[in-house]
Amino acid sequence: SDMNTDAGEIARESTALPIGKLSQNTRGVASDARAASREAARVARVIDSAAGSLAGATGMLRASQFKRGDASAAMDAAIKSFNDALAEAEDAADRAEERAEEEKREEILAKYRELLERQAAVRASTMKIIAPEGKPLARRELMESRRLGTVQEQLRGAIESIRSSETDVQNSDALIEMHDTIDDVLLDAKARLSDGDPDGALPAEDEAI
Repeated sequence: SDMNTDAGEIARESTALPIGKLSQNTRGVASDARAASREAARVARVIDSAAGSLAGATGMLRASQFKRGDASAAMDAAIKSFNDALAEAEDAADRAEERAEEEKREEILAKYRELLERQAAVRASTMKIIAPEGKPLARRELMESRRLGTVQEQLRGAIESIRSSETDVQNSDALIEMHDTIDDVLLDAKARLSDGDPDGALPAEDEAI
């Protein structure tokens, strides 16, 4: 009857309205995702597909020749696209986390490389002031040895600051053990340089490098 037809159209329209709204909102989310990052742009393509399916379902619900199977298929396609978008978003988040971890590792390695270069420079300076065998240090070399002792202590503090500031280092037993060893040998090197014994400091400096 006409009454049943009218009731069916009203019911379909009441369903089509929120689906149409959801389609528009979904396209907005896709647009925001495309603007966010390259990784998010991949998700945006899948969200766009969901928005297209929702728009298709809205049109079918409002069509004069309503085909329930087609509308249901469009809604199923939209749900699948949303699930695909969720999976893609999770993958993108994992990739972003891996990149952040890799960047953090590179940052810590760069700090170690810089300190290694500085330690090598201290060793090279120490080599230059070692007195010939059996002879005491001249006054100039003695002053330089004490200066190098101060530099060595500053360097030891800089190396220790990596351990105290980086949780990745603190969570690694191997790195903690390495830092303990470096700290011990640099304390010894500093003490020997400050005492005017650059020759005695060399073994500790070599171990640190």
